[in-house]
Amino acid sequence: MTEAGKDMWRMAEMTPKDIQMAQFYDAFTSLVPMQMEALGFCKVG
Repeated sequence: MTEAGKDMWRMAEMTPKDIQMAQFYDAFTSLVPMQMEALGFCKVG
């Protein structure tokens, strides 16, 4: 997902700082923090 996130931001010509609100699908609660990290919304850990 990290590489897909980098490609997504590059193609959109945006960064996570441009986003005011995001909704993540949580099939499993532990995936939400991993998704946020992978898409650059927060640092790993």
